[in-house]
Amino acid sequence: MRFLKVQKQMAQEAITEGKRQGWMDRTHRVAHEGDFVLIPLRPGHDPPGEVVEREVEEEARERPRPFRSSFDVVGDIAIVKVRDVERAREIASSILASNSHVSAVFHDAGISGTERRRRLSFLAGSYHTLTEHRENGIRLFVDVEKVYFSPRLATERMRVCNRVADGERVLDMFAGIGPFSITIARYRRCSVTAVDINSDAIGLMRRNIEANRLLGRVEPVLGDAREVVAGRGPFDSVIMNLPHSPDEFLDVGLSVLREGGKVFYYRICDLDTLYLTMERFREAGCQILEKRKVHGYSPREDMYHILARKG
Repeated sequence: MRFLKVQKQMAQEAITEGKRQGWMDRTHRVAHEGDFVLIPLRPGHDPPGEVVEREVEEEARERPRPFRSSFDVVGDIAIVKVRDVERAREIASSILASNSHVSAVFHDAGISGTERRRRLSFLAGSYHTLTEHRENGIRLFVDVEKVYFSPRLATERMRVCNRVADGERVLDMFAGIGPFSITIARYRRCSVTAVDINSDAIGLMRRNIEANRLLGRVEPVLGDAREVVAGRGPFDSVIMNLPHSPDEFLDVGLSVLREGGKVFYYRICDLDTLYLTMERFREAGCQILEKRKVHGYSPREDMYHILARKG
């Protein structure tokens, strides 16, 4: 097998470059030879430096390790979120080998359109897109190809539920298949209006409502939140989970929120944009009760939560 031979003091820099440029073979281990380090090369790649041939025993093969942050698991389906498709295939094989409950793996190239559908390609396992996901004591049917759903917000959904009281009227403006709405109605005797523009999401939401024993009531509403929300208030709580463009709907959410009501607002942005958003809330007559980072998103941006009270 071919290796790039570098001095030990240069090894870490070379490995970093090899990963970034894609010439390092991650399915084999880095080897040591005296004062030198041997970095395995992928076929057809010739980086600058001394390239040597060495015999490799089978034990030197290294199964790619899927970092947990590089994929999500929805039911029995794993969704790999790295950009490099070849690396995604390596991760897919490792996921199937190390997670017995996962039966299908897809690559996620991002979300598109107003209906928030994932651009998925099948990687490994048994092809299917419909699965049953469980969290916070509820069952959710999800078609990963037709609707957007993030299992990473399970804790967040329970946080919101714990801030909602019995008897409240709740508006979930971008409800998807209903994870926020159904979690709240499962544990609170309240009324939730759950809006989404994706007809497939509304269909699955109806199925999810039937699949769970709810203390409260969830009303699915198909349509653009800007068009269908008017006249349905006032609400005690409004959930705005449209992380890439929630500001476009902030005026709508506040217009149907009663005085003293709460807004649960989510946004992916940098810190400067976050503070501008908080200022918009204040200008609209709201008090910021809480702001915090939910999880990382990119080197410059994170997902943030703002809890605000009107009036």
